Amino acid sequence: MFLLLLVAALTGAAWVGLLAYREGVKEEHAKRMGEAWVQWLSSQAGKRADDGYGHAPCAARAGATWRGCREWLTGPEGPMTGQRNAFTGAAMRLVTVCDPRDRGTAGMLSLEKVTPLPAGMAVPFIVSPLTDADAIDQRLVIRVTACDKGSGSIRIGEPEF
Repeated sequence: MFLLLLVAALTGAAWVGLLAYREGVKEEHAKRMGEAWVQWLSSQAGKRADDGYGHAPCAARAGATWRGCREWLTGPEGPMTGQRNAFTGAAMRLVTVCDPRDRGTAGMLSLEKVTPLPAGMAVPFIVSPLTDADAIDQRLVIRVTACDKGSGSIRIGEPEF
């Protein structure tokens, strides 16, 4: 009886370990998707204001908004095409915030705008959701966050774009 109980306990421990490993792989996949965004955004920061910039929807020009750039990035011609949510298998979506009360955001990415405040302020910057209407004609800092299994935040980076 003792040996049977021991085998059952070891089998249960191995099963729980396997489940934890699978969830960890999914979170790492979400982080890799976020790292791809960070790399692309930071690689384009110095080029966006140049004449003849190759990715017109994301160029730093008057009237340019995040919506056009986001749609190009995730569209069929964009570099983020084909990204999949590891938890659901659906196409990767961007959310305004990782909300632990909403488990549906697991595996998604959140992009937020980091705005510096004047020197001497008690809080050096404010963070707000990056919305479709936000202008991208100037350089801005974007915080990229991946949502983990519990829809908590995993901060990936804050590239200048």
